[in-house]
Amino acid sequence: MIINTKEYFFDNRFGLPLEGNYREIFDSEVLENSGSYLISNTQDVKSILYAPEVNFYLTYSQDDTKTKLETLNLLYEIRALKYDLGRDKSYSKEVDNSLIIISEQETFNNIAPYFEDDFEVIFCDVKNARDLEGELGSFTLNSSNRFIQKEEIKASQIVITQDDPQKEQFIGVEKYSGEETIGNILELLKSRLGHYEYKKIISYNETICQYHHRRQTQSGPCTICSQLCPTLGVKHDNSKMELTFSDIDCHGCGGCVSGCPSGALDFTQFTLEALYGVARLLEGKKIFITTQSLIPNLDISLPKNVIPLVIEGAKFLSELHFL
Repeated sequence: MIINTKEYFFDNRFGLPLEGNYREIFDSEVLENSGSYLISNTQDVKSILYAPEVNFYLTYSQDDTKTKLETLNLLYEIRALKYDLGRDKSYSKEVDNSLIIISEQETFNNIAPYFEDDFEVIFCDVKNARDLEGELGSFTLNSSNRFIQKEEIKASQIVITQDDPQKEQFIGVEKYSGEETIGNILELLKSRLGHYEYKKIISYNETICQYHHRRQTQSGPCTICSQLCPTLGVKHDNSKMELTFSDIDCHGCGGCVSGCPSGALDFTQFTLEALYGVARLLEGKKIFITTQSLIPNLDISLPKNVIPLVIEGAKFLSELHFL
């Protein structure tokens, strides 16, 4: 396993009496920025995984010291197991400084100067803007008017000045809502320039999908996942009866996973295989489920024998997971 080639790091500010095997697993020395660890309970060292649930548990749990020592080891094992059995892959996309602003001419004249120092700005009149295709880094906007039947405008990112729910679903399309929003928009657009890093968060098994190449039923085909997706992470194509996925547009909320009736979708950062392993580790334990993003704001008392279990996507747990 990978954990045999990496060390766990434990910043023992809690003064726990680490003895015997714990000395081999946890490093309680002074924090060092050098060195590479698999898991750490602090962001002050270089590690592959950050486990904030460790300090959360030690701070708020009512367990005695002996139980905390046992649970401490368990929390690190859970993190390592999820990592070993994870299937998330990292990708990058080249994003240049081309930018389309879809607006009326007057609005464009007012806001374009804010972007021209950092971007190659292209104007498209809102009256002529049609369908938008592609993704961050490679958008194609169809434009047409009475003089030009159809024109394709290409750019890496887009700013719109009027409500357009369809276009706003794309990562890389930002809505201008007044001069007070320009600073935030500009910062966000610039942060994506160069190599934009993203991950594959959802895995898909078409062989058990209740939509893929299935015949129409009386109630219609199963499109639960695409209906639940708040972005363009997953879409359905009734002409082919196939699902299409955009990893770059996926927010990782997990809604599609929780809604899938057949288990065809899985969360790559916490796979079903990893969940089975975690369930075995936690057999007989009481579990408090939370997301990693919520932990910094939690201020609650954990009763005795309750262990926090961190999930990455707030919506991804399905009936299958709970079973």
